[in-house]
Amino acid sequence: MSESKSPKGNDTEGIDELSSLRAQHVLSASSSMDSVARARDRLDEESKLRSSIRRERRMRIAEMTERVSGMHGAIRKANEILFEEQLQNIEAD
Repeated sequence: MSESKSPKGNDTEGIDELSSLRAQHVLSASSSMDSVARARDRLDEESKLRSSIRRERRMRIAEMTERVSGMHGAIRKANEILFEEQLQNIEAD
């Protein structure tokens, strides 16, 4: 014949230990997921920041290129004027 076991103090301790172990596992999995989510958010932030920096750099380079082009045109025009003045001075002599 088989005997049925009655709940003893050891059984409730085992259940408590199992509950505690289960809670620790859930908390560690939850904290791991939180840390992964935080890391992903930081990487997303860094990616956006890098993208913004690249965009700003491209805009600055475009502005500088435009300014240099304008200065180049102005210098060319100034050289043409100086050349014409020198040519007129030579012809006048």
